Amino acid sequence: AFFEDGLTGAPLKKASICVEEPEIEGDTCFETNFNGILNWTWEDPRKSNFLLRFTLEDYMPTVFTGRYAEDIAAVWAEEIAAYGYIELIYTTFQRADVENVMSTGNLTMDATKGHVLLNLVTPSGFPVSNVKVQLKDSSGNAVGKVNYFNSSMSSLDASLKSTSASGATVITNIEPGEHTIELIDDARECTPWFSWNSDEANTVQVPVQADTLTRTGLVCQ
Repeated sequence: AFFEDGLTGAPLKKASICVEEPEIEGDTCFETNFNGILNWTWEDPRKSNFLLRFTLEDYMPTVFTGRYAEDIAAVWAEEIAAYGYIELIYTTFQRADVENVMSTGNLTMDATKGHVLLNLVTPSGFPVSNVKVQLKDSSGNAVGKVNYFNSSMSSLDASLKSTSASGATVITNIEPGEHTIELIDDARECTPWFSWNSDEANTVQVPVQADTLTRTGLVCQ
């Protein structure tokens, strides 16, 4: 896995990467090398949700959601057969850069609460526009403030009521815990990508931690 700065593309060396889910035996925290690379082997692959926690000085603490299931296994089998390994790229941002973007929407991050960055893409990797996003708690109540990025993903646009051409949404100041993202789009069916597993289209659970950015993503047909 490669860990890079989301703005500059610079490798993030000596970052701490901890596997919070699933439970694994032995060491659960590792450190990226000089090139921002972390290599590991999963000896017992099984259907599971992943949660990797990234920490590095000056960077926003970040948890990355992921999953393993039959469709992922099929894709990975092709890559392993061709290259002998799976290559994944994770990007995250300096805290100051996150705060600067939040300020474009007149937002201040509450350190006792968490935030979710959601990306929607097509199977070809292009961003998906015109999708309304909601976040709900375990009781089904809408929570957090939903903010849509402009088309260049350089700032937040308060006039938007759905995703722009960037396909990106940030939901801010959410109470820690597990919540549910719901997408409203009658024309598209969005399913897990870099997210937790879900049996229902346009719906996926997302974990939220205090003073942490959760990164997740769905693919939309």
